[in-house]
Amino acid sequence: MNIKSPHPRARLRAVCKGYGEGINRQEILHDIDLELHEGTLTLLEGPSGSGKSTILNILGLLDRADSGDIELDGRIIVDLPEKKLARLRNEEIGFIFQTADLIPRMTALENIRLPLDIQGTGRRRADQRVMEILEKLNMGELAKQPPEKLSGGQRQRVATARALVTQPKLLVADEPTSSLDSENAVQTVSAIQDLCHMMGTAVILATHDNRLRQHADVILSLRDGNLAAPATSNASRKY
Repeated sequence: MNIKSPHPRARLRAVCKGYGEGINRQEILHDIDLELHEGTLTLLEGPSGSGKSTILNILGLLDRADSGDIELDGRIIVDLPEKKLARLRNEEIGFIFQTADLIPRMTALENIRLPLDIQGTGRRRADQRVMEILEKLNMGELAKQPPEKLSGGQRQRVATARALVTQPKLLVADEPTSSLDSENAVQTVSAIQDLCHMMGTAVILATHDNRLRQHADVILSLRDGNLAAPATSNASRKY
């Protein structure tokens, strides 16, 4: 059973970010305020170049903001050294990208287990956790298959399981359905949604895909580095 957190899983306060210097400087994000709550799927929409990936990189601790506060599970992490940021990325944040990026020589189970291997989790316990997730995705029979034997949708759901196998507090997903057809896109997002609700993980998913809106708990719109007031979807749903 998940114990509800008294604060957001992740929060940005007055975050600004730009690149370049002098007359070549380009401001990407302007005073971004954002909260992500446990068990909630937030869609981040916006055209290319609007700053979606920059927000994801800051939330995922892959990039630093120029100003503002970043919190993870109630802790301000703006000034942490890189070594501690790397530990947080490994232990408390999951990532899904546009392509599954599975390791060809490993089976689906071994790909999913990799983050647990890095953390030093015992093999028996790790395999049990992987199989639990695969069963929830109705993919248990594919555990021993290499990536080349999986469809595009199956590979992306394996990547989803890999990102969530450590039960992270935050999941950052960058266009995970961009290369999938409608059926596989919906199955992938449904898998993300079901697992994050079960684990209490906060999810932010950047997308251009309007097919995914019906699966979101919150929809945010980013335009020219400015975040619009959220439009809620399925807001009355209880978990």
